[in-house]
Amino acid sequence: MSRLRRTLFALLACASFLAHAAAPDEITTAWPVNVGPLNPHLYTPNQMFAQSMVYEPLVKYQADGSVKPWLAKKLDPLGRWQNLGVYAAR
Repeated sequence: MSRLRRTLFALLACASFLAHAAAPDEITTAWPVNVGPLNPHLYTPNQMFAQSMVYEPLVKYQADGSVKPWLAKKLDPLGRWQNLGVYAAR
């Protein structure tokens, strides 16, 4: 294929993307796998990465493994090895 044809093909491909541009108040994303429904009550562990792109958690794990209140104002754990806690909403 000649250089001119490749250049024209690239320009046409870019023009088609511009024709389908999202509205300013929309975000369009692409992911190489099916993430399934983004219902936070019906998720499997492999869907958590996609849900974190949509929903913000009450608490968030930090790089050092500690837990920091995110949407919650504070966190009072009920026990060291229990998966329970009292969250104060903002």
